[in-house]
Amino acid sequence: CVAASLDEGLRPATRDLFVGIAVLDHFSLTDATGDPHGLVARAVEVADRIVLMNKGRVEQTGTTHEVYERPATAFAYSFLGAVNRFPGRLDGHTLRVGNATVPLAECSGTHGEEVIAFARPHELDIVVGDDAGHGLPALVQRVLPSGATARVELTGAVGTNGTAEQRLFEVEITREQLAALN
Repeated sequence: CVAASLDEGLRPATRDLFVGIAVLDHFSLTDATGDPHGLVARAVEVADRIVLMNKGRVEQTGTTHEVYERPATAFAYSFLGAVNRFPGRLDGHTLRVGNATVPLAECSGTHGEEVIAFARPHELDIVVGDDAGHGLPALVQRVLPSGATARVELTGAVGTNGTAEQRLFEVEITREQLAALN
């Protein structure tokens, strides 16, 4: 907790010092925070295992890689990084979102069940025109280039049972992919 009250510039050096001492003396460090961005940054850098808690209940434990790649709950999924949510109805190995269908990489529900599918921005792609086939029609709202990647914010209608609401989605693509879209 000493690092929490330090100037932002001193936190990484202090954290590294604590981790170095912990490794040399073979003891555990615990970092409790309500700040998901701070937790993710510290956990990914130094933790062998993490424990995600929600309202005093353990949601998931594992290595940072296990928790990020295979989140056990919606809370775990949304806590560790940006996520898009797609409410819809299972239709075979696709998700019916309004009148659109979205192919699913994994499907563990039953046909016709209402579910919420999750996808991280880098797991999605943008396809322009009639070549899209399956997918959710969306309109680009903003493009935010940042180094080698760009975050594209889009809006699209989602919903089930004939209801639809506009929802903001984020897609992360490379600068080359962005140039090809233009």
